[in-house]
Amino acid sequence: MWKLLNISSPKEGISREDVNSTPLLNQEYTQKANEAMRNEGYQIETTIDKTIYDTMQDTKNNNFTYYGQRSSLDALNATEGEEEEILNHEVGMVLKDNSTGKILGFVGGRNYDESEVNHATQTKRQAGSTMKPLSTFAPAIDQGLIVPDTVLLDKEFNDNGYEPSNYSTEEYGLVSAKHALSNSYNLSTLRLWSEVKNHNPGQYLEQMNLNVSDELLSTASLPLGSNDVSVVENVDAFSTFGNEGEMTESYMIESITDPSGEVVYEQQQDPTRVFKDSTSFLMADMLKESFVTGSVYHIKDYYDSVQGVYDWSAKTGTSERFVDSWMVGFNPKVTLGIWMGYDRNIPQVYDTDDEQYYHLYNWRNMAQALTNVAPEQLGAYEEFQQPSSVREEEFCALTMELKDDCSSSMDKPIKGLIAEDTQFSNKSSLSDPAIQARMGAAVDSGLSNSDLRGRVTRTYDDTYTVGGRSSRSSSSDDDDDDDDDDDD
Repeated sequence: MWKLLNISSPKEGISREDVNSTPLLNQEYTQKANEAMRNEGYQIETTIDKTIYDTMQDTKNNNFTYYGQRSSLDALNATEGEEEEILNHEVGMVLKDNSTGKILGFVGGRNYDESEVNHATQTKRQAGSTMKPLSTFAPAIDQGLIVPDTVLLDKEFNDNGYEPSNYSTEEYGLVSAKHALSNSYNLSTLRLWSEVKNHNPGQYLEQMNLNVSDELLSTASLPLGSNDVSVVENVDAFSTFGNEGEMTESYMIESITDPSGEVVYEQQQDPTRVFKDSTSFLMADMLKESFVTGSVYHIKDYYDSVQGVYDWSAKTGTSERFVDSWMVGFNPKVTLGIWMGYDRNIPQVYDTDDEQYYHLYNWRNMAQALTNVAPEQLGAYEEFQQPSSVREEEFCALTMELKDDCSSSMDKPIKGLIAEDTQFSNKSSLSDPAIQARMGAAVDSGLSNSDLRGRVTRTYDDTYTVGGRSSRSSSSDDDDDDDDDDDD
């Protein structure tokens, strides 16, 4: 708060930079500012909508489900001999208007009297798979490397001892990018990431104010969300997809007026262009599928019930050992994000069979409650508008060639959405460097061209076969032999 008021002055010999960089001074001047706000007649205008805020608190208190209390001794980083503390299962939520940046309402936690931590703005936890679209898929689309139907490979690999797996421990073979992302597959995402890393994805994360270190950017596992974010930071990042690729930083204070009536602070917005409008539209298209057949299908009933009214897209995330659970949903008007966990690194459940998806059901309950009291502010009847930079095209999604260049011995043309600057090029074989890089050759020395033949899962209800007779299990789409025989 002191940053918004002219509390420190040259007479005291202390600059704002000094206060900002010195924790004790920061605490002192924050206290001075708070006292001034309470006692000296300052007037604050906020972005918070009282009806929305009250609804969020009431819903959190009366219509949410929690895992219950846990002992601090159950924390992964608990130390021998430490004093036990019983902790509530916690929650943090933020509702943001995408274009203005206004925070319309938030949930700071279960009970402020028991925990003064604001889990919406102050708590930073591992992002889990909410990082997949932000770090990997959106940059890949923005760079023209993929479109929603581009084929990826979901297969286990060993990268110098790093052997990741999917949540289900299964492999899914050839899958569309849309299917991989909406179902939150790890293996295909990490293979794609091994190529995206070479295209400066850090520039996008920096523009979204996601402070990811160079060390993390160089790791093979960043898309799995080992970086820490707050709810408001995650909401800010996803709001770019709901705002045609621009991020307007969220805020709660519109202005502050001093006792004499002078405005001493007024919010000034400076939106940042993060992604192209084509990228944000295609990401929204991909993440709608999360509700239909993907990681949010547990609340598909809600999605179906609001079809034609609310144009939601969403991504979920769970950190290692179920310590943190996330869901961030966005539409063209607002972004609504939820985090659940404990104030220590305590697993919410200890086995995958015990997961009850409370973060999904609580997100749904909150969205339903808010649509009842503020439908217009929540984006009723606003739809994502396809920009002129996106069109439908016939192309081969495995080789990323336009239809006229596509060889039936390697791929099969389909019709799907592309961006105007998508990188299509004629390929002579599956050994083409662009194909190999997208399929994860950098992390899988055993990648074989035979891995790139067979059944492609575009969605659960739409599959097709690529790669000639040698890989065709039950399809006779084409009769040409595969002319690419340089398998490892």
